[in-house]
Amino acid sequence: MTALPGAVIPNFDAARGVINARNPVGALMSRLPPDLRRFLARVRAVWLRRRILAVSLRTAAMTIAVGTLGVLVAGWSQRGDLAVPTMGVALSLGFAALVSAAIRAGLRDLRDPVAIARALARRRPSFDPVLHHELLGAVELERRLAAEASDGMSEQLARKYIDDINDRVREAAPDPEAACGPSGVPRTAAMLGVVAVLAAGLSFTETFDRGLSLVLAAEDGRPQPPPEPLWSSLSITMRYPEHTGRTPRQLHNPSGAVRVPAGTELLVEMTPRASLEDPALIVTVDAGEETTAERYPLALTTVDPETRRASASFTVRSSGSWIVATGAGGRGEASLPFPIELEPDRPPEVELLPLPQSRRAPSELESVDLRFRARDDFGLATATLVFERPPASADGRDHEDMSSETPHEAGELVRLEIGAPPRGRRRTWNHRYTWDLSTIAIEERTELVYWIEVRDNDPGLGLTPLADPPGKVTRSARMRLSVRDEESEHARNVLALRDLRDAAVDLLAARMTTGAFEERPPEPEGDDAPGIPIPMRLRIARALTDATGELLGDIALLVDAISVDALTRSHDAETLAEIHGRLIELHRAEMKLHEAVPPDERFEDDDGAATVELLRQLGRHNTRQVSQLEDEIIRLDDLVDRQLIDRLERLVARLQASQQKLIELLEKLRAGDESVRGAIEQLQQRIADDLRRIAEARAELRKEVGEEFMNLDAFKAMEERLRDQDVMEQLRQGNVDRALESARESMDEIRSLRDAVHDRVENDERSSSISPEEKERIGLLRELSRLQDEERSIADKSGAVHQRFREEVGGRELPKKIAERAAREAQELRDELAKVNDARVGRDGRRAMEDAEDQLDALERASDERPTRALEAAEAARALDQALDRAVRGAAEGEREARELRALKQRAGKLRAAIEGAVPRPDEALDAEELAPLTGLEGHQNGLSDQAGKLLDEPMSARLPPDGRAALERARSRMQGSAKELADRRSGQAIEQQAGAIQAIQEAIDSLRRGQPPPSASMSGEASTETERDRSLRDELLDAMREGAPPEYDEPVQRYYEELLR
Repeated sequence: MTALPGAVIPNFDAARGVINARNPVGALMSRLPPDLRRFLARVRAVWLRRRILAVSLRTAAMTIAVGTLGVLVAGWSQRGDLAVPTMGVALSLGFAALVSAAIRAGLRDLRDPVAIARALARRRPSFDPVLHHELLGAVELERRLAAEASDGMSEQLARKYIDDINDRVREAAPDPEAACGPSGVPRTAAMLGVVAVLAAGLSFTETFDRGLSLVLAAEDGRPQPPPEPLWSSLSITMRYPEHTGRTPRQLHNPSGAVRVPAGTELLVEMTPRASLEDPALIVTVDAGEETTAERYPLALTTVDPETRRASASFTVRSSGSWIVATGAGGRGEASLPFPIELEPDRPPEVELLPLPQSRRAPSELESVDLRFRARDDFGLATATLVFERPPASADGRDHEDMSSETPHEAGELVRLEIGAPPRGRRRTWNHRYTWDLSTIAIEERTELVYWIEVRDNDPGLGLTPLADPPGKVTRSARMRLSVRDEESEHARNVLALRDLRDAAVDLLAARMTTGAFEERPPEPEGDDAPGIPIPMRLRIARALTDATGELLGDIALLVDAISVDALTRSHDAETLAEIHGRLIELHRAEMKLHEAVPPDERFEDDDGAATVELLRQLGRHNTRQVSQLEDEIIRLDDLVDRQLIDRLERLVARLQASQQKLIELLEKLRAGDESVRGAIEQLQQRIADDLRRIAEARAELRKEVGEEFMNLDAFKAMEERLRDQDVMEQLRQGNVDRALESARESMDEIRSLRDAVHDRVENDERSSSISPEEKERIGLLRELSRLQDEERSIADKSGAVHQRFREEVGGRELPKKIAERAAREAQELRDELAKVNDARVGRDGRRAMEDAEDQLDALERASDERPTRALEAAEAARALDQALDRAVRGAAEGEREARELRALKQRAGKLRAAIEGAVPRPDEALDAEELAPLTGLEGHQNGLSDQAGKLLDEPMSARLPPDGRAALERARSRMQGSAKELADRRSGQAIEQQAGAIQAIQEAIDSLRRGQPPPSASMSGEASTETERDRSLRDELLDAMREGAPPEYDEPVQRYYEELLR
């Protein structure tokens, strides 16, 4: 290399000295040994990189946090215009703080090699733990050497120490990252991640969305202050629809949404601040996906010379809003919109309470109390009992498992109207409905599925039409009811008894005509008719024994069946059991005889003396069997005849009861109760079903006893009469009076026919087999039935007069003082009745207490009405007194509950007297001609009372059980009370006494039917007389059968059966 001139070559040492004087950090760094210098430089680079990365991450986290918080605050405060500058200032200050903190830390730790070495000394590097302190000493020595401040220090030793440290650093080769210790960057990154996740979660909120839109638009989202209204005062009058039962309400200067039900009329009235040009209400209606607007002009009226009022009205059909606008087409000023919200009218709710376990399988003649609770937003209109009879399946059985997922075939739906809730309790209704099962047609054992349907009073005033108007319908949960048809079960038992008698006759014929026990003489030679071989005769004898065993098994099964038959007399079951006992004794003896020859072919095929002797003994025993079977067949035949006659009589009584219920329902329909139409239709089907059963019983009776027993043509005429009455057709034509008249005429024919049946049974020549006790029982039943029928006739006629009285005084008002007393005492009686422990009262008492609560409600409602109907309050007080009287009878005598109920009964009686005193008497409201029927009824009632007294004095009344005699005495007392009320011309009280008399007579009849019937004379000595009388016929018939039956009599058993019973 060619050397430049010295004047041109710069003095690098001098330049470096100048630079080092200006940059002491660089001078000190350059004085350090190379390895040590490079290590410290790399450490400083690592720290710088870490500080810059940390500042960047913190800045990003701060930006996300400040941005998210700013957007949320903007969303809450609606101030997007202030959020942007506020976030900018916050980010600037935050960033400045972060940078200044980083610069201060850098100046502290990285300003010179000594600071770097001190920072390393404060940490715990991964290399030699002593070296980092020695490194600090080396740097300190170098700084002092650079400052030429030896202070007596040996420069050679110092330089030697520094070089030694440099060598150790070169040998150790420490990693600058490890020397700087743990980095804070991962913690900062984790913090950034947490902030980002929180921000991401908050970004899904509605507040964040609203704030973000405001921040991006940098606008104020707060609602603008409303303009000055067009009016100085505003009022809205809400006239609610009638079905809500609400009174009109007025709002002054409303500021929010108006919430009303559909059909509400809104009358808007306002006082304008200034003169308005063509003001009108603009109503916006939300009609599904479309929105329509309707204009209603505001009518201006002058209040005074300086004040004018504007008004307009519209009917709310749906949700929407309304405004007040001026100008043609609403192009002028306009007010803020007033929202209209539709108050929902939800479907009603109904809960049908399950029946007690003991009442889930009633008889078809019983009643079931159904309890349900219903409520609605505005009111309930009606309730309906709906029941479904599942159709018979292929195997003849009804569908019973309603919980199965397999859908069942729908059966016939029947609806029975329960009615409407009482006034004043239209929103909530707790009701008990007595379902009379005897009014519906039921065949065999039927599984009924039933539920309650309630309908509210919603007239459908909204835009959305109702699915099944009027009102909305809700159905309760489905319940099941297993109804036992005792009549069908009894009919099957009667047929089984008849088949049993026929089987006994077949067995008798077989034993009488068998040749198994005959000892034939030796047949002459050449005769082609040899005698029956002895082995064959033994097999025939044993077949007869087996047939007897089968007959006894059938008798045992039938004894069990009729023992649980509610319509069969217990004495009949005992009679059949006695027949079984006598026949089984003979059967056991016959089985004992058969033990002499075992049932084995080796012995049966033997013609030895043992078999011959066995056949001889069996022949003698067969004679006893034939004689006993003849007697038992006659007893069975008497039993069949009596069962058929009893069934026919019972079916006629059942038909009479159904017809009487039909008359009562028709009377309610004529009085205006339309809810009974469904029950009338069901009762018509029940009557048709009863007629079918009577026809079956009539056919069976004709087959057994022939036409001469009773006039069966009268039954046929009665059936045709009932079929021709066609009540439903007359009701469809609107002729209720004609239907009622036809039903009453049919009722008279049924009564006459039933009396004829009683007379025929009593006077028939075969009735000689009935014991005197049984005759007295039958006669007593007949007399009680006649008393009840005549009492019902008096009640019907009294009811006609009382209905005329009700029409006359129905509009009379109850004095205000008495009405206030009635309302007050009704509330007090309700509170006292609630304190009575109904758990210690019987079932009838509890039902009476529930009736009393209902009547207290009715009395309180009637008393609160203005004006108060005197007759309505009097009838409620009378029903309350009767219910409490039944409750007293249902409580145990001497118990505290009985005393409490008796005290309430006395208070109710005084209240009843006070209310009835304000109601005119029938002789004050009706003229003499209208009251004339009561005079004749009084005499008739006295006559019936005397008949009841004579019946109590007759000897046959001793057949009445104690409870039946008490009921008859109570009926006589009620008849006397009825006669007294008729004499005083008080038809309402007379009807009350007559109803009590009818009920008491029915209790006497029921007690007589439930009692143990006396034994029949036919079961004793007379049977043997009948047997002896028929044996001559048997002998003649037996000879004829042995000679050979004619071709037309191909069944000898049938011929013998017919001849024997005739």
